[in-house]
Amino acid sequence: MKDAEAIKQKLADRIGRAIVSHLRKANKQLTAHTADCPRLNGVRLVVLINEDHEVYDPAMAVFVIQRALARTKSDVPMYESVDAVLYLTERHAIRDGNDVAFPIITVTGPAMKDSLWKEDLLDFVGWKWAQWTGARYIAGIPTDAAIFVNSFMAIEHIPD
Repeated sequence: MKDAEAIKQKLADRIGRAIVSHLRKANKQLTAHTADCPRLNGVRLVVLINEDHEVYDPAMAVFVIQRALARTKSDVPMYESVDAVLYLTERHAIRDGNDVAFPIITVTGPAMKDSLWKEDLLDFVGWKWAQWTGARYIAGIPTDAAIFVNSFMAIEHIPD
């Protein structure tokens, strides 16, 4: 296509509206909570769980979330009350030998730059989620994040 990037941008905007809407609401809630319950140390985490929608694959979700968290208004992050977004889906997976792997992806916002301890906590949350679902947890940042998030395929939904 001659305007592939423009089409990708429009598609992400259209599909990503729901994600951005949830981020906007979560930012307001986290801002209010922080004002009501000030804490010296806290992680303001938004959790997005996709169990039904094939279109919200990890690559699309991460693209939309990263773009949203990077937005600023007068040099202030638009979602300054969001430290990170945890994206979970069992609608997409990859095969790892005889195993099936589901993504647990954390996208961090600008506030995480100054608080590296929060990344350890987010890794712990991912580990606990995997433990709760009965899965093995593999931590780490992939060498090529783009290839990693694009490697997940939709799982066919089989109605009851």
